[in-house]
Amino acid sequence: MLSGNSTRRSEESQTVRSKVLTFGTADDKICSSSLDAELLAGGGKATRMVKDKRSSWEAKRRRLQLAREHAGFKSARQAALAMGWVYPTYASHENGLRDIPQKVAEKYARAFRVSPEYIMFGINPPDWAKEETKPDMIEVAAPTRPLPFFEDTDAAPLRDWLKKGHAPRPQFFISDPGNISAKTIAVKITTDEMRAKPPTVGEREILPGDTAIIDAERKNVRPGDVVAVLIDGDPYIHIRKVVMSGGKQVFYALNRDHGEYEKAEVVGRVMWVMSGF
Repeated sequence: MLSGNSTRRSEESQTVRSKVLTFGTADDKICSSSLDAELLAGGGKATRMVKDKRSSWEAKRRRLQLAREHAGFKSARQAALAMGWVYPTYASHENGLRDIPQKVAEKYARAFRVSPEYIMFGINPPDWAKEETKPDMIEVAAPTRPLPFFEDTDAAPLRDWLKKGHAPRPQFFISDPGNISAKTIAVKITTDEMRAKPPTVGEREILPGDTAIIDAERKNVRPGDVVAVLIDGDPYIHIRKVVMSGGKQVFYALNRDHGEYEKAEVVGRVMWVMSGF
């Protein structure tokens, strides 16, 4: 984790804690694992929290279940009803179908009288769990790397960068996992095009507020890839999933309120997504 001892930040610098959702395949060798990292919008040295071999959604959801049981709730449904939570949402967190955002973990922690970091990382466990709990995260030094930064609401700077190689400002600094191409960019997501509607179990969503890390060298896509695309005459940057439909390759929005494209300029593949919280 980033601390005052590990880096000196300018007043303009801003720390954003993020959950990283990997979209690249194993043979991409983008990073050794999905990782929890701290990003810098401003620059400086950093450390990053990297998952060790014990870390998984399974471990996190198991800690949530233990906290709920120790708080006296016999079932996930009972806890959700007592706390006024939407049961399917809570159940998807406890059974590991969906990851648990930090703010949601804080809500669960208050209800179950444990620390949020216990649910998220296995750190600072309650007394009843100290003997069996091992932290999921280890802290390692991590260099930062600046990426050209864009917003999905304005494709013009990206089109200019693709043609001329001019990096816009501000840049987006990331804890560098290594082995990412020189044409890797960051795109801030504001639309709900990749929020699954209707909801689909197991689908990897990209939500408003997320930042997509995209490798613009990877333009050869295949079904199942998630990509950034540009459309002629359209001012937006779109994120789409590549699927086969009627024997054709199309660029598909998980939110069916948005259309799909048969023709688009592929900017690059989404390698991972950072969900700020």
